[in-house]
Amino acid sequence: MHLKINAIDRLTTSSPSSEDLLWVVWQLCGLARSDCGRQALLALVHFPEALSALIAILHSVRESDPVAPNCGASPLNLTIFHSTAEIFEVIVSDSTASSLGAWIGHAKELHRVLHSSSPGSSKKDAPARLLDWIDASVVYHRSGAIGLLRYTAILASGGDAHMASTSLLASDGMDVDNVIGDSSCTDGNIIENMLGKRITEKDFPGVVLRDSSVVQLTTAFRILAFISDNSAVTAALYDEGAVMVIHAVLINCRLMLERSSNIYDYLVDEGTECNSTSDLLLERNREQTLLDLLIPCLVLLINLLQKLKEAKEQHRNTKLVNALLQLHREVSPKLAACAADVSYPYPSFALGFQAACHLLVSALACWPVYGWTPGLFHFLLDSLHATSVLALGPKEICSLLCLLNDLFAEEGVWLWENGTPTLSVLRTLAVRTLLVPKKEKEINWFLQAGFREKLLAQLNPHLSKIAQIILYCSASTLVVIQDMLRVFIIRIASISADNDSVLLRPMILWIRDRLSEELPLSDLDSYKR
Repeated sequence: MHLKINAIDRLTTSSPSSEDLLWVVWQLCGLARSDCGRQALLALVHFPEALSALIAILHSVRESDPVAPNCGASPLNLTIFHSTAEIFEVIVSDSTASSLGAWIGHAKELHRVLHSSSPGSSKKDAPARLLDWIDASVVYHRSGAIGLLRYTAILASGGDAHMASTSLLASDGMDVDNVIGDSSCTDGNIIENMLGKRITEKDFPGVVLRDSSVVQLTTAFRILAFISDNSAVTAALYDEGAVMVIHAVLINCRLMLERSSNIYDYLVDEGTECNSTSDLLLERNREQTLLDLLIPCLVLLINLLQKLKEAKEQHRNTKLVNALLQLHREVSPKLAACAADVSYPYPSFALGFQAACHLLVSALACWPVYGWTPGLFHFLLDSLHATSVLALGPKEICSLLCLLNDLFAEEGVWLWENGTPTLSVLRTLAVRTLLVPKKEKEINWFLQAGFREKLLAQLNPHLSKIAQIILYCSASTLVVIQDMLRVFIIRIASISADNDSVLLRPMILWIRDRLSEELPLSDLDSYKR
């Protein structure tokens, strides 16, 4: 570890294009190959001189080996350039506000040096990936929050909105200014024309986004979520149609997560030739990128919905509620699968699913707490009971129980002496780990005093329906489902014992009926008779 810290010091003193610099950059780049190493590299954001040194390295490579059609970079400089870009990628792809604040001021310079110096032809190499990560920040510097929102609308609708230094849309060569318009003029019709009618008047099926588009959207929403703490910015984004853009992104993410759910069936299908290990890793990586996109997207949505409450507006958006619930039905079973495996080797993956579930619940809580239309519990339980309770699938059951548990304050993970629920630790750590403890308090707004009573008042008329679902699930042998049941019953009982009796009555009656029935004769007794 001392050698790694010493490498940061040597970074600022090594001569450009030297073997010593290559060795220093190579050491730091090696840290990027592990989770703990990436966390260590993020310490660079607290040292502006280190970031400036990295940018200077990129500049020095360009100046010493200018890229021209008939000449290429030297192997030494090529390695230094790619390694430096890989270090920057770790910083730029980090979700925390401190990392964003550290690099975004360098975005235009970074974009310029990367775009004009492209040693290497692979579209998957570190410089190309880094260009995707910083693309949205260049749009933000040029066109502001409104321009960035319109940029996300283009991407969310399935357009390739990659903006090069020439400010062109790579997909069709259109001038970006003709698409996003004058960002100083807020005209909601631009986004309305791109997405609004497709979402409000028709059934928007969603689109499968390119990997580069997911990355670009992730950075864009991180910036928008960060600046939406300013109430004036939030109001402007809402007026411009930010909720419609988020709605489209939620549908797209749900579609892509739904497709990834079937990857195992594809892998074990007879006659299919594929490398199962590599395909599973690829799917896991895609799911991780979707989680990285969902988290800032949902943070922005929560800020927008809170702004509506401050304006005392009665929000009616049935399709948005449905989109949030459908997405929760895709995310929560994946979370349960991670929690069920006590030796799960990807903790950040599990934390991402838990954070996404928590944020979805925080957004959905606005409807019952603020009395918006449709009523969340009425809408949720009516859709579940459209058929028989017996027809409920594992996704619906898992989503319902996970949502109900997250709506009420946890009992305290440290109070469990034995049999700690599998999801409790994840719920305690997820948001504060991926965001910050201060942000966790904002996300848990619905757990404040007074809101719990409103939630329970909205839930009370539906407790008998939930009791039937509990009876149906009580025979499950899945540990995660058993944990969800006992946690929900405990949390409701801690508020009111009467409510608890309503939930348990069908189960108690069922047990009583089974005990009162005449026991059937065993095969041996029948034979004796």
